Amino acid sequence: TVKEHLELYAAIKNIPPHSVDQLIRERLADVGLTSKTNALTPNLSGGQKRKVCLAIALIGNSKVVFLDEPTSGMDVFAQRSTWNLLRKSARGRIIILTTHSMEEVEALCTRVAIQVRGAVFN
Repeated sequence: TVKEHLELYAAIKNIPPHSVDQLIRERLADVGLTSKTNALTPNLSGGQKRKVCLAIALIGNSKVVFLDEPTSGMDVFAQRSTWNLLRKSARGRIIILTTHSMEEVEALCTRVAIQVRGAVFN
C-alpha cells in the first residue's frame, strides 16, 4: 500500500518509530494523497505514483533530494501544487531535479545546468 511504501522508506531513513505515523500523514497531505493511504500502489494513476515518489523523497530531513521529472504525468493543477510543495520543502535543503519543462525550471530553479549530448552547460 501507499502507507507501507512510506513506512519502508521511513525505516531506511532512520525515522524514529514513534513519529512515523504522523510524518506519513503529513507527507500524504502535502502531496494530496490522504484518501489513498491504504490503496495498492499498482492501482494508482501515473500522476499519483509520482506523488508517492515525491512523498518518499521528502520523508525525513534529507539535506539533498534528487528528483527525476517530478511532475511528469500530472495534470496542471497537480503540477502547480507540487511546485508549491517543492518551494516550501527547499528551505534548508538542496533539491536537484531533471526536467524537460522550461516552465518548471523557471518556477523552481535558482541555478540551471543544461546537458546536451553528455556535456553540461550552465
